[in-house]
Amino acid sequence: MDASLWMWSRTAFLKGKVWVMEHWALITRLASAFREFVAPRYRPELYYMRGPGPASARRVSAR
Repeated sequence: MDASLWMWSRTAFLKGKVWVMEHWALITRLASAFREFVAPRYRPELYYMRGPGPASARRVSAR
């Protein structure tokens, strides 16, 4: 096989591989976004508050 033809076919193969991976990444991002929209994950650390809150501070200062 001619060396230039081999390099061309290898380049075409790698470009095709990159194309597939780019589209696969897009599909997985879309699927992840859809899943998060339909059934968001519960992340309690976003809602957990350490220590007494502002209502407790108001009660203590009112005494």
